Amino acid sequence: MKKRNSIKIISYIAVLLVLVLLALYFLHRARMHQQDFRNITATSEIDATMTIGFVVRKFGIPEDELLKELQLSNVHWNKRYTIADACKKNKLDCKAVVDSLNKKVTK
Repeated sequence: MKKRNSIKIISYIAVLLVLVLLALYFLHRARMHQQDFRNITATSEIDATMTIGFVVRKFGIPEDELLKELQLSNVHWNKRYTIADACKKNKLDCKAVVDSLNKKVTK
């Protein structure tokens, strides 16, 4: 009887340990994601990894103009694309698109 109880206790401790380790792992990933986002937002140039909605908010490029340049329709879910995803979807040269957007920002 005591042996069964000790096995149950050990299994509960093992499950609890696994859950704590998973929580720590996901907290670490969230912190790294926040740090990457801060590094991206600290720049004054448009990068291909930025989403369309973020570029519109941060750099003040008119949304219609940006979507026209990326050859996308003006629907809500297109604002979640990154510039690289939109270029890949429409087979555009991403470097040229980013360069032209950066020229518009510096004007």
